[in-house]
Amino acid sequence: MTESDRTGTVLADRYRVVRRVGTGGMGTVYAIERVGDRASFCAKVLLREFLENEQVRSRFMEEGVSGARLAHPNIVRIFGSELAQDGAPFIVMELLHGKALAARLTAGARASLTETVATLRPILSALSFAHRSGIVHRDLKPDNIFLSEDPSGAHPGVIVPKLLDFGVAKVIDAAGGTGSKTQTGSLLGTPMYMSPEQILHPRNVDARTDLFSV
Repeated sequence: MTESDRTGTVLADRYRVVRRVGTGGMGTVYAIERVGDRASFCAKVLLREFLENEQVRSRFMEEGVSGARLAHPNIVRIFGSELAQDGAPFIVMELLHGKALAARLTAGARASLTETVATLRPILSALSFAHRSGIVHRDLKPDNIFLSEDPSGAHPGVIVPKLLDFGVAKVIDAAGGTGSKTQTGSLLGTPMYMSPEQILHPRNVDARTDLFSV
């Protein structure tokens, strides 16, 4: 079953799909608005190739529910998971404005020490919170750190780093472990940022592998 753009459709009779934001290894991300009050959100919809895999579907939904419990100012807010009319599970998240750290790094200018500390201290705080909750990220990289701007414009120039894609590694495990690929074409995790332990035993690592990635 080929992947199709859901722009213009309505998910679960509640969310109108406004535009596609991007596609990763497990899902396509869309900007959506709630029918009725037009409140803005983001939805990650499981790719069609995984819809027949019950283990992946249930793990994807489960991660949407567990992610909703990770309430931290530097972790993207997740509101839960639902099912589209065609049975595709999707996770509802806050809609962020800004760009990924990866885009900032590829712009060419070297980050200053001040900027680096201002970016990584909040991310370390987010990781500490997640680790205390028993969750290891396992795919920490510039693509999964978002430099969020205040969409209201009330605080111009203020950037809030947000950690993305908690739990995705567990969903990839359910899809067949290292047989599944991420957006950049790498295996479970991203080799450039992975600890040696994670490369050898990706399912048997603890919080230290995230610190290595940082």
